[in-house]
Amino acid sequence: MSDEVESATNYIPAKCNRDRVVLLDVFRVVAALAVVMYHYAFRGNAAGNLCDVSLPSLHGVVRYGYLGVEFFFVISGFVIAYTAFDRSIRKFAISRAIRLYPAFWICCSITFVVTELLGGERYNADILTYLVNLTLLAQFVGFNSIDGVYWSLYVEIQFYCFVGICIWLRQIDRLEYLAYLWLVLSGLLIVFPSFTISQMVLAQYAPLFVGGILFFLCYRDGPSITRISGIVLSMLAANYYAIQKAAVLSDRYGETLNPLIVVGLVTTIYCAFVPVVFRWVSRIPLFWTTLGTATYPLYLLHQNVGYMLMNSMFPELGNALSLAITTVLVLLVSLVLAVYLEPVLRHRLRDIVATKPRPAK
Repeated sequence: MSDEVESATNYIPAKCNRDRVVLLDVFRVVAALAVVMYHYAFRGNAAGNLCDVSLPSLHGVVRYGYLGVEFFFVISGFVIAYTAFDRSIRKFAISRAIRLYPAFWICCSITFVVTELLGGERYNADILTYLVNLTLLAQFVGFNSIDGVYWSLYVEIQFYCFVGICIWLRQIDRLEYLAYLWLVLSGLLIVFPSFTISQMVLAQYAPLFVGGILFFLCYRDGPSITRISGIVLSMLAANYYAIQKAAVLSDRYGETLNPLIVVGLVTTIYCAFVPVVFRWVSRIPLFWTTLGTATYPLYLLHQNVGYMLMNSMFPELGNALSLAITTVLVLLVSLVLAVYLEPVLRHRLRDIVATKPRPAK
């Protein structure tokens, strides 16, 4: 195989023909694996009765893996800003629905079936809860999620609504200034705390979404003093909220999370976007993009299904082997879903929602 053919086969440009910023796929993989290891090697056992597998030797590292969700929120701010401009509210809503629902329906269904088969006394879900979960509205209508990781989807949906309202009111060109206002409101709630208002405006996660939005605007239009200042302020606010969350998690699980490490990791998340903004990375190995497409189903599928699989393996295989086999198995299933099954369902859903009703005769 010639060097030219090998290069074309194994690498794709940092910005490919369909305007995918491929370096973000590397970020998705890192964030997803961090969350998986946090759940499998730390939280599952530290939380009490979720998982029998215990690997205390890994706790010092993996207990910080929950920050992978924060990484996802910055990525989401970048991507949603990228997709929001020059779109009608209908096209924006359809694009988000097509992105979220197919993989969610599949993974939610798998989780429900595995819960029925392996859940035992620890995990349970009735058919009504399952059906309500399929709407992606369970938390908003007072139903429990059949997997705890869905909480971040509801945060994402609220962010989508914020951007959707901007589009609907024809204010999307003012997204930068609205993002600054959102950041200011988040900062004011640090000084003047209000639990209710903080929940309504996503104060804890607003700095992360705002950071992603500003990184995108720097990527598209170039950095400016105002944007760089906004990014720095969003990073400071994100670090404040991350330290507060770390204190809560330390009390909950009985293992101290070092605030300096938390600050270092959150700051690293922000610094990771510098090569994206300045387009320093020209080529990305193709496998990162393949893995990147699997991170959404991996995130949806890994937690409860993984715990139940490890619990069933643990008596025979022990800690390390149960964790390793479960991780590989869930990753492989996620790849199959992302490469083969999800695209079929997504295209089918796109065909349905894109079909315009025929006028009455």
